[in-house]
Amino acid sequence: MQVFRKYVEPIRLRGAIYFMALDQLAGAQRGLDLKSDANWNFFQVFMNSKSRKESAFVSMKLSDTASFNNIMKRAGTSQEKNMAYFLLGYEDFNNPIPTMEKMFEIDPDSEILKVMAVRSINELERSYLPIYYYHNEDGNTSAQNATADKNSDQGKNTAAEPKKEELSFWQKIVRFFKNLFSSKKDKTSTESKADQSDDELLDNPNRIPVFSKNTYWYDDKTKDFLDDLEKFTYKVKEESKDEYWQIADAYLKFLKKDYKASTEILNEITTTNPEYQEQIKRMKILNDIVSQPKIDAAYEDHLMNDYAEYFVDKPEVKKDSTDTADDYYGTVPSTKDFLKDVLANRYFLQGEDGKSFLMNNKLSDLQYNPNSSLVKSVEDFYKKPDKTKFEEQIIAKNIDDVGNIDAFFAVIYGDRAMRQADFEKAKAYYAKAQGFKGIPRTDWNYDAKKLMPTQYPAAAYNGFNNISDLVFGYNVWESFQSTAEESMKKEDYTPFPFIKPTMNKLQLADALLQLKRIGSGKDAKAAAANQLIGNLLYNTSILGYYRQLFVMDIDNTNGGKYDFWSTDRKNPYQYYYKNFTDQSYIEPDNFDLAISYYKKAFDLFADREQKARTLFQMASAEQGKYYQYEAKNPSKIDYSDPQYSEKSDAYQKQLDQIKNQKYRTYFALLKNQYANTETAKELMGSCSYFGYFMR
Repeated sequence: MQVFRKYVEPIRLRGAIYFMALDQLAGAQRGLDLKSDANWNFFQVFMNSKSRKESAFVSMKLSDTASFNNIMKRAGTSQEKNMAYFLLGYEDFNNPIPTMEKMFEIDPDSEILKVMAVRSINELERSYLPIYYYHNEDGNTSAQNATADKNSDQGKNTAAEPKKEELSFWQKIVRFFKNLFSSKKDKTSTESKADQSDDELLDNPNRIPVFSKNTYWYDDKTKDFLDDLEKFTYKVKEESKDEYWQIADAYLKFLKKDYKASTEILNEITTTNPEYQEQIKRMKILNDIVSQPKIDAAYEDHLMNDYAEYFVDKPEVKKDSTDTADDYYGTVPSTKDFLKDVLANRYFLQGEDGKSFLMNNKLSDLQYNPNSSLVKSVEDFYKKPDKTKFEEQIIAKNIDDVGNIDAFFAVIYGDRAMRQADFEKAKAYYAKAQGFKGIPRTDWNYDAKKLMPTQYPAAAYNGFNNISDLVFGYNVWESFQSTAEESMKKEDYTPFPFIKPTMNKLQLADALLQLKRIGSGKDAKAAAANQLIGNLLYNTSILGYYRQLFVMDIDNTNGGKYDFWSTDRKNPYQYYYKNFTDQSYIEPDNFDLAISYYKKAFDLFADREQKARTLFQMASAEQGKYYQYEAKNPSKIDYSDPQYSEKSDAYQKQLDQIKNQKYRTYFALLKNQYANTETAKELMGSCSYFGYFMR
């Protein structure tokens, strides 16, 4: 401190060296617990040094009102006072408008006030323009955000010099329109939807952009201050000659879906600033597209004729390998990304699910969530004969290589029919799928140093071929990690020579049809046939060892496809199909189908041992029904509740009571009437839950 006073303070020149020394002085004062002096000197470094701006901000301790008041008492200029208010607003940003009002009173033309407005808009964008929206079961709109900050010329003179290895604090603040409006990346039923009027489409609450609660950072204190910011911006715009505030006002009108007013403001702006001119141009395009009630063929032609540059892919511009700053927080959305999301949302709301899906996904992505209605809509678009230029060049380009496309669709339809026990329909579809080349997966090729299509070995299951006859057997224990020979055991297939050791799906469907015909009889062979059908339906359900067979997967390892979903929605997607592969939704199993075939077998079997094992298989399927019930009725007890443990125990007891009353029909029958069978005794040893139930 003495050295600073003796050698640095007398120097009148306040350049980079002075503020580097002042930074050291502030650090020493912090070490001596001279908090007020340290904060003031760090504040001066923050205001005047580019290279030390971020470290000075981190070093300042403005954690209480007294610290802020001390800086305000020392602030002698309007610039210092507004900078202090800016820091206060940055620390607590639930609603920045009161702070901005004070800054406006001090200096309406303050440069830092514009930066504050930038940050305010950025905060709103986190809720209005997220990377993607997703459905939240509580009925609120939820979204994951990585919204790009925007840039303006006014903020450039306060920006810190960027570091090569990361995005600096100041860079995160002073980017306004640059990223969103850049042309390149900067680092209910379908029928009812199609019949909606323009007014109904415009009034749809799921029409983006909408205000959303971000589950990563949203809390009850976070407010939608769009109206307040709009009023404030309008007030500043009336006094300022800077076009910045007019553009900001137009942008806020855009967020409020007042596209006409936004465009009128933009049309009135006269500026020679080339960056502003480009931003105005892009905002007019956004207003045009987002305000369109319905995207029809004529409007698609308009998009290609007038705005093709915002949709057509362009070669990526290579950048310096050291330029990683823009990627530090992930790739930010560009104009093209946003417009694709808007169109995907519009197609979704119009009932054109196939087009909505292909705006953000590849055809091969259907394998991850082969939902029937969506697959049909994608197929209809694929087969559409008179596609517009937009459909051909922008949407259809995402129909990637899945081998024989018709066979790809046929396998998905056949699989769904099998899960519904409609074996005749399944066979008809599988007959069209014999050109299927395999589920379109990829593997890393170390020689080519890129992903290549998976080449399935001749004897491997590829989604259609090489299915073991163990699929008609029963599990001796539940272990998905074990081999089929360890987990499964064959039934007696001797009466059914058409069941081959290895089959494809067409042969499997044919075998099931023959079993179904035999099962219509009244003898022991009919009983066995029904049991085999029940086995297959259970074994290919979410609980079975072969659960991968009819959900377009290659193995039974854990994944989203094998979770019990808790939604009652026929289609769980609410806005569009973006990030389709990041979540899983498979239409739920109908365990009653397996139970119905087991019931036929049980009624026809005369042997008590066979009846006992059939009852156990029925009980296993009934357990699946309970799991579905449990998933749809999750506990809603708040973890912060002081009585969380007691309430959770009470809730679990209620579930156990419901389980025993409604979902233990066949366990109870097995216990009460067949407990003395050898089958029941063996099951008590191999199934711990059944052993516990039999006590």
